[in-house]
Parts: sequence; C-alpha cells; structure tokens
Amino acid sequence: MEINENKEKFKKLCKDLIKREGIDDLLEWLETTDFYVAPASTRYHCRVEGGLCYHSLNVFERMVKEFTDEGYLNNLGTEAKAKLMEQIAIVSLFHDVCKANFYKVSERNVKNEYGVWVKEPFYTVENKGMLVGHGYKSARIVNRYMNINDEEYMAIVHHMGYSSDDNIGNVSEIFNKSILTLLLHIADTKATFIDEK
Repeated sequence: MEINENKEKFKKLCKDLIKREGIDDLLEWLETTDFYVAPASTRYHCRVEGGLCYHSLNVFERMVKEFTDEGYLNNLGTEAKAKLMEQIAIVSLFHDVCKANFYKVSERNVKNEYGVWVKEPFYTVENKGMLVGHGYKSARIVNRYMNINDEEYMAIVHHMGYSSDDNIGNVSEIFNKSILTLLLHIADTKATFIDEK
C-alpha cells in the first residue's frame, strides 16, 4: 500500500472536485492527525497502516461507478455534473474521517510458526471523543470546517445502513429520500467486502 501516493491522490481529488469554503481548513486539520497512516478498522477491513485513506479512495471510486452505472452522471450539464461530483467526493472521502486519531498500536503475545511466544503489534481503539456512532462523528467533523447540506450530512451519518449506531428513524425511508445516502452505503459495502477482501 503506497501511503504517500494515496495521500497525494486524496488531496488532489479534494482540490480538484471540492470548491467549498473550508476544504483547505479541513485538509490542514487532517495534516495534524494520523488520517493518512491510520488503519480503517481493527478487525474487518484495511487493518493496516494507511488503510483509512486507502479505503476512503476505494469508496470514492466505487461511488463514482455506482452513480455512473445507475445513469445519474449521464446527460448532466457541466455545472450540474461538477456539483454532483463535489457531493460524491465530500461524502465518500470523509465518511470515516472520525477514525483519524482513533486507533493506537498495542502488543500481544502470540505463538509464531515455531511455537515460540513473540510480541505482535495490533490496533486497538482509543476513543477519546463522543460515544456515538462514527457516521455522526464524521459528519460533525466535516461540518465543523466546511458547510455541508442536509443530504450530505445524512449520507455520512447513515453510510453504515441498517447496521449503524446512528440510525434514528427508518433507514428504508432515508434511502428512498436520498440516492446519495443509498449509493454511499452501497459503495462503502462493496469497497469493504469486494475491493478490500
């Protein structure tokens, strides 16, 4: 996994696609965190150094594909397409931003292939923030630096779909109201269980 290459790709996508006031401040804040080197999880997917940024890029690529395959990016004028691509970039690239400064490396004793006990590093959660789901925390962080609209906020909060801790209300109703939310959920799921398997 090329950490520096992924970092530059992430920053370029943000600069090229997101034109909102505050994006530079959000990217500046990311530089003070471990976002580009953090894992995406401790157990499920991309649980390696650089996994969080890598996963965010995968979700962006998947989301563009979903919008293209479903015909939402077809036949749009230049301005409308730029606006939709900005929304896709915001919700996909920052849907897990609260995982920055969230993990720490610990050690545990395990037997190696020769039956000898050795210390092995692994990631654990060090949650110093609010005890709410990560979709809600991520949406709050993004909104702290850059104004996002209600649909973008909803997409980030509910990107985990039915398994989210943040679900208040009917997820099916949310998906029916917001294609952005539905396709972020689908892109995140496909990136996790197909692209990063």
